[in-house]
Amino acid sequence: MIKNVPCIRWELENILRLMSLWPDSKNKLACLFIGFSWIITIPFQLMYFYELSNNVTELMSSLFDVANEFALLFRFIVAWIHRKILISLVVEMSEDWKQSKLKETRETRTAFLFTRGDLYFYCGAMLLLLPQVVINYFTNGVDKREFILNTIYPFEDHQSPVYELIIVTQFIHIILVGCAEFFLQALMISVVCHLGVQYNIMNEQIIKFIADAQKEKILEREKNLMAGLLVQKHQKNISFAERIEEAFVFISLFQCANSVASICCCSLVFVMTDDPIEILRFSVFLIMRLAQTFVLCYAGEYLTDKNSLVADIVYHSDWYELHPKYIKILQLMMVRAQKPLVLTAGKFVVLTSETFTVILKTSASYISVLRVIYK
Repeated sequence: MIKNVPCIRWELENILRLMSLWPDSKNKLACLFIGFSWIITIPFQLMYFYELSNNVTELMSSLFDVANEFALLFRFIVAWIHRKILISLVVEMSEDWKQSKLKETRETRTAFLFTRGDLYFYCGAMLLLLPQVVINYFTNGVDKREFILNTIYPFEDHQSPVYELIIVTQFIHIILVGCAEFFLQALMISVVCHLGVQYNIMNEQIIKFIADAQKEKILEREKNLMAGLLVQKHQKNISFAERIEEAFVFISLFQCANSVASICCCSLVFVMTDDPIEILRFSVFLIMRLAQTFVLCYAGEYLTDKNSLVADIVYHSDWYELHPKYIKILQLMMVRAQKPLVLTAGKFVVLTSETFTVILKTSASYISVLRVIYK
């Protein structure tokens, strides 16, 4: 039974259970339902996209929806393929907190803020899709009814009760898609913050070990035990980071690519339309996408900094006053810590704050090109 994982809040835990990505959770029916909702939604979104004329706002809105759907679909498939790795990370997180006396740290609060902020953003974005649909339903005729998502169906879709059934189906779809989008982002932040806590604990153990190793009253056997536990802790943290990279490497790639496409679509809508409702809707989507991209890059840089901090702590300590065999152990830890632990997007883009600025610059370049094309 998995309990007491402060970096994973109840919202994320329940969604992981729903997605069958929590230990001992076998709720595969929900995953099949999500897959089925994609099957009955994406083809009709593509039909709408192909039917568009020269209306740039509708074109960008449709492209935004389609790009998000496909990117999320690929990310969800990758997450399901790496299901065992993700579950093993959650199990190890639970075991670490059982062995720790800590209850709450700055990292757990950071994970909470990011998780809750993501949840509020998704809820707000989904709610923005509903008002215009509801207003048109009660104020306009049957022919002017709108769907939540930009879709075209090969049958009479505006008459009751077919229209109402489609609206309910699309609403359930955006809820499920929102859950899938939310857990991918929140889980990555949670595991990275958890690893940050483990590095903090290890750094305190390094300082304590160097201080105790200089005391003659402590037995040699105890010093050897402390040194062995320290090495094991370092190896365990490195292994945890490598599994994070393995699980999220392609998820991050699709996220970065989708961020560029989404930023371009939203920014072009701002330039080409005067509709305040559309501007407000795409503003929320743009802020959400920028926040997601920033958090992704922040997580990669945070992990790199935490690993390199180990070498700094050892270097600025009195390690040179220890017994030669302990000096050798600390030197090996320093050498290993100087090898960066990174999170990448597709194994070729390292996630750092610099990557975030590159994404913004690339998006700005594409926006300039699109503006010239559709001006």
